[in-house]
Formats: sequence, structure tokens, C-alpha cells
Amino acid sequence: MTRRLLTAAVGLPVLWAVIWGGLPWLTVLVGIAACLGVIELYRMLGAPRFHPVTMFGMVWALLMVVLGHFADSRVDDLSRHWAHIALGAGLISISPWLIAKRRNTLALLAVLGAGYIGFLMAHPLMLRGLDSGAVYARDWTYLAVAIVFATDTGAFATGRLLGRHRMAPSISPRKTWEGAVGGLAWSIAAGIVLHILLDLGVALWQTVVVAAAASVAAQVGDLAESKVKRISGVEDASSLLPGHGGILDRLDSIVLAIPVVYYLVAFVLKPSTVG
Repeated sequence: MTRRLLTAAVGLPVLWAVIWGGLPWLTVLVGIAACLGVIELYRMLGAPRFHPVTMFGMVWALLMVVLGHFADSRVDDLSRHWAHIALGAGLISISPWLIAKRRNTLALLAVLGAGYIGFLMAHPLMLRGLDSGAVYARDWTYLAVAIVFATDTGAFATGRLLGRHRMAPSISPRKTWEGAVGGLAWSIAAGIVLHILLDLGVALWQTVVVAAAASVAAQVGDLAESKVKRISGVEDASSLLPGHGGILDRLDSIVLAIPVVYYLVAFVLKPSTVG
């Protein structure tokens, strides 16, 4: 726990400062994290660090990040659709090799991993780059990250104190339904506090909806990464971050939660000053 707190004490101010600085600093940070995440994922799946498939995955993930950097809040912006096109083209191009080699589920996960990490991790850049006017995209990015942290912390604390009923024992034995509810409650509380402190440009109930949806997505993302680790037979993705594990162990919740926030803000809530 001491190492976790020390790592967080160093990492959080850096993350907060990079979000404040915006693009391209956030793009650089996300790009580095995406490459490290791809390496961790492929190593869990048995690929050497500098295997050609690993290098392919890193390049692919960086392509997704770059496309996210150039996307903006306009619904008709083609750069967002190019990300989908690149993802689909990559899958199509590699599928004959998978079929010819009769690769197993792990090989398919390795191919999908680049899209999973790169495509989803492009969304923090898309959220931070929203053309916001009076509604600062920075504030929405802070909110999204805070919701993830509140969910993780609330689920851990509540699960330790009150956890009795296991949520998915075959995937993550320590996760409980009580912890999940606690994480949801903490995220809503964090959303309410930040709604008061930040200029989000929406009604309080809308912020609560965003917080709740992102919290559920964060917990699903956590379970998804736990499933991959279970398949691979490892406890942590790596030992890169003392007390926390690897990059993927820290990003598992963020990669699903931030896209939820982005699409809700840009396409559903549509504050009058967005777009």
C-alpha cells in the first residue's frame, strides 16, 4: 500500500498537469502508454518484446492515437471514421494469416489488442480536444479521470469493509457486488462534487448520469483485463508501476470509461457550447 501511495503521489500531479496543458502533451503521454500497454499485453500472451507482431501492434496503436489527436467535436469529422476504417482494415489484413496458421484464441486476442488499446485510448485526446467554448474540455477530462479513480477506490474500500458476495469468482475472486455498488456510489459523489467545482455546462442530473455510466464502464473494463490476465496466468500485466502492477493494470478502467464520457458529452448531452 505504501508503494501504491507513493506512485500515485508522483503520477497524479503529472497526469493533472498534462491534462491541463492539453494537446500535444497529452498525446505524447497517451502514445507512450499505448505502446507500453501493447508490449505488456503481447508479453502476457506469450510474444517476445520485439517480435514483429508486437511492433505491428505498437504502430497500429499509435495510428489510433494520432487519429484521436486530430479528431474534434464535429459529428461529421472524417478523422473519427478513419479510426474505424483503419481498425477494420487491420483486422481484415491479418485474418488470412490467422486462418492459415490456425491460431488460437490468444493469437486473436493479440491482434485485437492493438485496436483495443489504441482505439480506445484515442478517446482521452478526443475528449480533451472538444471544441468547447465556455464548457472546458479540460474539465470534462478531469471529471472522467476522477470518476475512474473514485470507482476504483470506492470499490476497493467498500469491498474490503462490506464485501460478501463475489461478483465474478472465476475472473477476479476478490471483486464483490458490494464493492461494485460502493464504487458506483463513490463515482456519483465525485461527479456531484466536481459538478459544483467545474463549469461543465449541463444539469446536475446529467452529470450524475455520466458518472454512473462511466463507473459501470470502468468496472467492466477492469473485469475484461482481469479475464485476459486469468487466461494468461499472470497476476499483474508487469511490474512497471510499483504497487500498481503494469500500465494495463492502471488503464483497464480508463479505456472504457473515457469513451463513454466522450460519446455522452459530444453526441447525447450536447451542451450548447460544445461543437
